[in-house]
Amino acid sequence: MAEDTYKRLIELLDQRGARYRLIDHPPEGRTEVVSPMRGNDLRDAAKCMILMIKLGKKTTKYVLAVVPGDRRVSLPDIKALFGATYVSFASAEIAERLAGSVAGTILPFVLNGQSELELIVDPSIGKASELFFNAARLDRSVALNSKDYLAIAKPRIEQIAEKAKAEFVMSTPLAVDFAIHSIGSADHALWEPLWKGYLEFYDKPISEEMIERAWRRISTGEIQGFLAIGAGDEGLGLVHYFYHTSTSTTGSCYIQDLFVAPSARRCGVGRKLIASVVEAAKDKKVAVVYWQTEEFNATARRLYERISKRSPFIRYQIDL
Repeated sequence: MAEDTYKRLIELLDQRGARYRLIDHPPEGRTEVVSPMRGNDLRDAAKCMILMIKLGKKTTKYVLAVVPGDRRVSLPDIKALFGATYVSFASAEIAERLAGSVAGTILPFVLNGQSELELIVDPSIGKASELFFNAARLDRSVALNSKDYLAIAKPRIEQIAEKAKAEFVMSTPLAVDFAIHSIGSADHALWEPLWKGYLEFYDKPISEEMIERAWRRISTGEIQGFLAIGAGDEGLGLVHYFYHTSTSTTGSCYIQDLFVAPSARRCGVGRKLIASVVEAAKDKKVAVVYWQTEEFNATARRLYERISKRSPFIRYQIDL
């Protein structure tokens, strides 16, 4: 499937006389990680995702949204654009079927035969001389002349990227009042926006099925968690964790998910959420609390380096 999509892309670019170059790199589809491999600025990358849009109860359509690599797609803007009743990321299965390639390699083009998709591109795309994106493959990318991209793709141009937030550096944490409490059955309204924020941060597809499955596991106690609640009863952060047995120790506690809302970062929320898990684990008398993070997540890693020690173990996995 993906190899065919790659060939169709190259044929299209060659037929239209596009100015492009191919860049081989280790297999990687995450924009934040692959951009340094290609040597491009994050804002010059095309972040491509497929969204599911509900128009009333009977009509569903799919949009291929393209935003710069340093921005997130604004689901509220997409919803307002179509007057939709509901907008979410398409499931991985649907996205890969429609795009003809796996997540992380979706092209910023609607090729022939992809009639179910409407291509919408944020106006900030194409400001640099070249646009960088995975070429329907994890191990190869394209640097395409931006003017040629817009001429060939002929996208609908709409403001669909979240506004860039001003960056600043703080030498000391901000002061924010908050409290930590265990996630309970009445906390769904506080929990869901934070959980979606976590999924969006890692560019994971969001679906109602995924949200319902996660909440069911939390509400039944299969997975446990804490929420950080602000003085105005707003959700500031969450952590999910669970215990498992070990053949060589009294057991372990694994922190699976940790997320702090952008407005509450550098306020001690993440540190306090982890500390709450540690205290709970001590009561269970397990031997260790551990977690992992993406290599690119430098902000989180700075905190982790201060409060814990890095494990010497390397993770391997087999996707099923």
